[in-house]
Amino acid sequence: MNAGSLSFYFLSTRSGKVLGAKINYKKAISYLTKDLHVEWVHNPFLDRMSLTHYTSAAIKNEGKIEIYGEMYTIDEMEKLSTETEGRISEFTFGPGGSEGYILLLKMESCQILKAKTFDRNTFELFMNWVNALESSNYEENYRKLYEAVPVGSILYVVDLKASEKRILPYRLERYDPPTSDEYPFRLVDVSPGSSGTYLLSKGWESWSNIFYRIEDAIAFLNNNN
Repeated sequence: MNAGSLSFYFLSTRSGKVLGAKINYKKAISYLTKDLHVEWVHNPFLDRMSLTHYTSAAIKNEGKIEIYGEMYTIDEMEKLSTETEGRISEFTFGPGGSEGYILLLKMESCQILKAKTFDRNTFELFMNWVNALESSNYEENYRKLYEAVPVGSILYVVDLKASEKRILPYRLERYDPPTSDEYPFRLVDVSPGSSGTYLLSKGWESWSNIFYRIEDAIAFLNNNN
């Protein structure tokens, strides 16, 4: 498998808020069928009948088969059949042959969701659903720092003021400030070739741009692009 090689549809989004977003497959299929009323949704691996068909075809072809431009082995298809959620690596929408439109989602794992619709607004509506879901996941699940952060911990600071917004790794250290009024902890930049420091003050654990996990820092950065 080689994610990201599909390019045969006419319209492809490269929105950072959609690409990389995590979706639950059952919820996505339910939204497409019940809310957007698409004609059909095809998933080669989550649908048992489709999986059986493709597995049988792969057996006759040296244990592999091409599906929507990607090569899959039997083991890869079986693994994907147990996957429940994933992150979007490609999202395309375009004319569906002689009529209608085709929406195609490819995940980072090479899982595939394909839908047929006659409503050209499906593209924007589904994008909005993904963006809203991602924002909801961010608000509900992002984890801030614990009150007690061990000295020596690596923390991630999101710099939104730089010309190019970025995430920088820092190490928490204790030091002797020049005056007793100053806070005795600071962050030291551990980026290669850097020796910068980030001064802290009481209550810094609740600052919105400092994170314990890189995943949370990335989510915060994407949410502020």
